[in-house]
Amino acid sequence: MRRWAVLTIIFVVGFVLGAIFLSILSIKASKVYLEIVKLNYIYEQEELGKGAWKKGDLQNSFYHYYNVVQAISEPGIQSFKPAHVKWSFDLPFTAVILNKILKETDKLKRGKVINEGIYRGKLGLILETMGRYDEAQQEYILAAKLMEIDDIEKVKSIVKKLIEEENKE
Repeated sequence: MRRWAVLTIIFVVGFVLGAIFLSILSIKASKVYLEIVKLNYIYEQEELGKGAWKKGDLQNSFYHYYNVVQAISEPGIQSFKPAHVKWSFDLPFTAVILNKILKETDKLKRGKVINEGIYRGKLGLILETMGRYDEAQQEYILAAKLMEIDDIEKVKSIVKKLIEEENKE
């Protein structure tokens, strides 16, 4: 009986120490992974900037190079900072649960498409405010298509209401 108790204690202590050790390794690995994501983002934006430049689309080229500057400068994009690594001991378990929830809530995969439509509508509103009506119209048309709305005025209305709500916070 005493032998089983000792073996059980050794097993539990070994398991806990192993879990702690793996957590420490995971924290370090997540910082490296974050840097890899940042470098991939920078590379992708730079390539998109070059491609837009070659096509003569200087406006989009500007946007992509601006994103590169934001990613590499201070204060820059805060999500790329190591201090923003959101790791905790229970993160792997939480991630599994959150992944399950995400899969169940958007089975048709429409959320991402509608979200893109909303942001394109916001781009349209900004462009319109800047007096760039043709570009704004293009964004509104894309937004309406993504959101499956026939009326561009309805897209504008939805986007304006969303921005009003965001500004209340």
